[in-house]
Amino acid sequence: MSKSSSIVAMSLLNRHHVGIRIGRLTFRVYQPYIKDLVRAFSGDSAASLASMSDNISIDVIARLLYNNRVFQRLFVWYAKRYATYEQIRAAAQAIAEVITGQDIFKVVKVDKVKRNKLSQIVGNNTIVGVMAMIVEYLHLSYRDVYEGINYPTLLLMMTDKARSLGSDEEKVVKISGKDMAERRKKNKR
Repeated sequence: MSKSSSIVAMSLLNRHHVGIRIGRLTFRVYQPYIKDLVRAFSGDSAASLASMSDNISIDVIARLLYNNRVFQRLFVWYAKRYATYEQIRAAAQAIAEVITGQDIFKVVKVDKVKRNKLSQIVGNNTIVGVMAMIVEYLHLSYRDVYEGINYPTLLLMMTDKARSLGSDEEKVVKISGKDMAERRKKNKR
């Protein structure tokens, strides 16, 4: 099984995780559901999904790792006592990559599309707007979007859904240098 198919399968089964090292211990952070994101970021003033990766604190990490408040407080105490600044920064960056699905999009080939005309999108400022867009675009129930499918998998589903290109869109095809040289040789003949 290739790396991309393995990571997609693990994501669908909600077994894909990243290990973060805090102090002497390593913790597993699994891909969150939207319900987990709402719970984790509810104490902070981060309503926008775009700013979530910038607002990851020790408290947010604790809420993503544990549902129980006692365990959350214990983790925060442990992190403040034993973690270095570099470990917390690396953990926040790894968690941001898991939340936004960057680790999946690095290995999965997704078609790129170039638009000739720029269209302006209005809305989608809060998690509720994102949920409504996902429900409408993928024809899923609110329950599936909220707590049934993890957020990075939803992003991958929206990106990889088959659709026809509009009149102002064209598919971007990347060609390696070797392929370009072969094409040029054929055109010269």
